[in-house]
Amino acid sequence: MITFGAYGQAEEVAERVVGSVYIGPTYTVPIGDYRQAYPHANALGGTFGLLLNPRKYPSPLEVGLQVSYLSQGIDKNRSSYSSAYPILKTSHSQVPLHLVARVKPLKEMRIMPYIEGLAGITIFNTRTKLKEDIFDFMRDDHEAVVLDRYRTTVISFGVGAGLRFWGNKSKTAYTDLRVTYLQSPFTNYVKKGDVRVLLDGFPDYHLTRSETNMLLINLNLVGVLTQ
Repeated sequence: MITFGAYGQAEEVAERVVGSVYIGPTYTVPIGDYRQAYPHANALGGTFGLLLNPRKYPSPLEVGLQVSYLSQGIDKNRSSYSSAYPILKTSHSQVPLHLVARVKPLKEMRIMPYIEGLAGITIFNTRTKLKEDIFDFMRDDHEAVVLDRYRTTVISFGVGAGLRFWGNKSKTAYTDLRVTYLQSPFTNYVKKGDVRVLLDGFPDYHLTRSETNMLLINLNLVGVLTQ
């Protein structure tokens, strides 16, 4: 019986790591011509990503998709458009969406470095709406009154490097600190503060054109996917 029990334990198949999923806060810093054209282009938001091992055996390669939402701040301007809601609220944001290919060591370590490449798009979005109070948002039939918006999409690509730190003894979760460089060609966007109100109460955007290279700093909570 003892021999049979030992044999049964040896036949147990260990779980195979098939990838990882991560989420966490993100901070961006403009660099190069982007910083000269828009010194206050810093943005704060969050990132979600999913990476999978493309092979059926342990591999140093993981591929997947990553999306971020980054807020660059809000403008508030007085307007004659509505006597009930005299303030216009303009939000500025970025949405980077990228395919990711990551290479990491096969050997598990408590502190594990990795490098990755990214390719995709970055969406720059500016939207102006009437500033309403919380009671308006609580109505079932509520719909925000958007007076204008400007959106542009640009190709972006880059490289990243990071360190992951095991967070529990079972090695199913860890924290991840990463820095990514993203490069983008010239595009038009609306800087915070470059919004004025016309005589009819509608907003008017002043466009700036430059490269939009930036650094992203991520601190993620990561879960290991097994099969």
